[in-house]
Amino acid sequence: MKTTMKMSVFALLLGAISAYADVEPQAQHLLWNQDILNIELPLNQEKIIEICAPSQDPSNCQGLPMTPYLPEAEVANGSLQSINNGGILYLTATATFSNQLAEFKLNDQAGTVVLARISASQSGNADRIEILLPNSKSNSSQTPTNPDSDKTLGDKIRWVLEQLYAPQRLLTEPNWIFRVPMRTDNFVPIYRGGEITAMPIASWQSGSEFITAVLLRNNQQGQEANLDFNFLRGQWVAASFFRNAPGNPRVLSVNKTPTDSTTLIVVSSMPFNQALNAGGSND
Repeated sequence: MKTTMKMSVFALLLGAISAYADVEPQAQHLLWNQDILNIELPLNQEKIIEICAPSQDPSNCQGLPMTPYLPEAEVANGSLQSINNGGILYLTATATFSNQLAEFKLNDQAGTVVLARISASQSGNADRIEILLPNSKSNSSQTPTNPDSDKTLGDKIRWVLEQLYAPQRLLTEPNWIFRVPMRTDNFVPIYRGGEITAMPIASWQSGSEFITAVLLRNNQQGQEANLDFNFLRGQWVAASFFRNAPGNPRVLSVNKTPTDSTTLIVVSSMPFNQALNAGGSND
């Protein structure tokens, strides 16, 4: 296979900005867009939660200091245990519960609060969760010569995830990234084999980087699909799977169920259609 990947961003966007198949999976990423997040815990297994700064590359999140306010009843009866180590929160559920409201208050001047509904069940997984904050809106009167010069790849991918999942009121139109045509069919052979269909959603350019979102859906009626970076065709600088819902974005449930699809984010140094064809068509 001719797919070339120099780095990995996410799992996430917007899950977990994910890792390559030859290393352990990275965190599931959740985008905080003022809507309450859903977090599911496994039983008797530790789950780590961190909140990433907007300026951070999601593949290298350093948890921001926060104060968690967890459901009092579950904490009191021992169903939910926690350790707060600065910017890293360790949660362990010892009994099942559902839809309990929690708050994560950042120790910043704005007093940022992230809201989540926490549940615990046998089907929960222990994947680390990294919560991505949207970029702040700057109204600087000076426009730099190269508007994208101070933007990291993480900034760019986070912005794309916001366009896909954030409410309309939070969308921005900065001058350092813009939509570009994809020049492809409605479905593209970016994932090898016939079990997964791939539909390009949109593509953006920022400087020399092209960031494209592709919807992947499991075609199989009776079997879930586990996505693998090694099955991607194309020449990509970075790639990640992201789903704005609970669960591993690399695991697709059977066809025509709520989690039978996920969003693939790919970054290339050339337009999407060229990068896709650069990978060849070998199965």
